[in-house]
Amino acid sequence: MPAAKDFDKKAAIESIKPVWPVFLLIGIVVFALYGGVATTSEIGALGAFFAFIIVVSLRRLNRERFIESLASTIKTISMIIAILTGAMIFGYFLTFSQATESLISYVNSLGLSPMQVMLLVVLMYLVLGLFMDQLAILVLTVPTTYALISTFGFDGVWFGIVITKTVEIGLVTPPLGLNVFVASGVTGVKSSECFKGAMPFIFIDLIILAVIIAFPSLVLWIPNMSGW
Repeated sequence: MPAAKDFDKKAAIESIKPVWPVFLLIGIVVFALYGGVATTSEIGALGAFFAFIIVVSLRRLNRERFIESLASTIKTISMIIAILTGAMIFGYFLTFSQATESLISYVNSLGLSPMQVMLLVVLMYLVLGLFMDQLAILVLTVPTTYALISTFGFDGVWFGIVITKTVEIGLVTPPLGLNVFVASGVTGVKSSECFKGAMPFIFIDLIILAVIIAFPSLVLWIPNMSGW
């Protein structure tokens, strides 16, 4: 194993220069969102537009890359449309079969405390994150789980933050950790090594998730100040 080198501040600063467009794009999106320039629905299109402007101005986009990006976008959109279509059909099924009401009645009959129910829901999301796409998990399960936790008096904003955190954890956990595979492809490091490197961060994320669940006021402090 090679010996660790002393930290080179100049080299660290130089390494930031190639990624300055990323920070510029983040700054534009955050300013537009919190400055009231664009709504949450419009901000995605705005971010994509400025990303296109940046890559064109830097001359990093040629014809082949443009066609490749369009093909990748079409594949992603097709997948999302298929998931949303299936979710709509599944939603109608839940409505007509009254499955959500039956599930709520069954959980109530178990005599579990609200926190026990919440922990079971979180555990379910963590397990699903190991094997399913995160968008599919949210679209297919939230209509049922939200109705369930609302019955027990939990705040919807807090529940949204908790579920978002579980989904983010699923993006870095094997065997379907999408973010890890993306990092592996970009860096050329084996996916197994990337998963090993991600483990400490997964452990930290689980601690953060536990804190969020144990202290909902930490999540709701700013929304309550804003009058949401």
